[in-house]
Amino acid sequence: MPTGSTAALRKTIEEFLSERQQTKLDRLASDDPKRARIIDAHQRENWLADATRRVAQLQVVTHALKATHP
Repeated sequence: MPTGSTAALRKTIEEFLSERQQTKLDRLASDDPKRARIIDAHQRENWLADATRRVAQLQVVTHALKATHP
């Protein structure tokens, strides 16, 4: 059974995913075949698994190279 903070975090994630999903679905026609993929991709377990895969692509630097203008 989730604790209070776990339940709150889960609810926040669900709301975030619901908003993102609805934004994408609003752009599509009701009979568009992409709808099923979007709905499936925005299920919490699927989205978190994909986010875990994508996080490896992030690079955070504290001191950027001098190739950038000061």
